[in-house]
Amino acid sequence: MSGWDQVQRRHQLIYRVAEQVANDGTAALAGWRPAIVAEYGELSTFLCDAQRRYDEAVRARLDLLLELDQPRTTEALAKIRAEVDRAYPNLTRMLHTLANHSALPTGTSTLAASGIGRDSPGSRICSRPTSVRPAFARPAAGDG
Repeated sequence: MSGWDQVQRRHQLIYRVAEQVANDGTAALAGWRPAIVAEYGELSTFLCDAQRRYDEAVRARLDLLLELDQPRTTEALAKIRAEVDRAYPNLTRMLHTLANHSALPTGTSTLAASGIGRDSPGSRICSRPTSVRPAFARPAAGDG
């Protein structure tokens, strides 16, 4: 089984679960728990992957702001998030529905380092470190 197979399985699982949770609420998770645990090992890893997908969609659009040299304002970020919300409505609704779930710790938004956004229920970070620096982040001490 290749890594590509895993990526496809996880993609399909996230969007199937998201659709059902968006339609039926958190109770829908119970029916998906065996598949989630089989694929991810635990619910928290699944939720972090779902949040990562949302955040990456936002970051990709933020990159476009940089490429087009557009103003980096709170309004621009709000428009980007609205665009992502429209593009991935079930994923967005699932993340908002589960925003206070213990697997999604409260904390600084993955976009906080952008300097243009504030935390919102759909913008939480997972406890696992990431090597991806958010768009507009200032270089860390020692970064050239």
